[in-house]
Amino acid sequence: MPLHASTRRFATLGLTAAAARASRSLQHPRRAQERVLRLILEGLQDTEVGGRVNLVGIDSVAAFRDRVPVSTRDEIRFDLQRTVAGAPDVLVPGRAVGGRATMSGPPRGAVIPVTPRCLGQG
Repeated sequence: MPLHASTRRFATLGLTAAAARASRSLQHPRRAQERVLRLILEGLQDTEVGGRVNLVGIDSVAAFRDRVPVSTRDEIRFDLQRTVAGAPDVLVPGRAVGGRATMSGPPRGAVIPVTPRCLGQG
């Protein structure tokens, strides 16, 4: 299979397998996004929040939309504070090692939990 033009640089760096995966993802973006959603949901199903919304068995974007409510920052503030403070398995699997503020406008930005995996350590 020929590599997509935007993935040729991976191949020149000796990352042929990564280039092939990226090329397939670009050719079939919906399939790639659904695969990533399934991986994320598998990791989150054993968290407190995942248990509350019952993430087990969600196997499509439609099922995700039907079962997982949209939450505001204020609605998850307590869970977010606990997660960033190091409580394990609340919003993210395992223990977050801190939080990173986003660049959203005033009066306050959102805080995103940072996990070892985010830092390339897990």
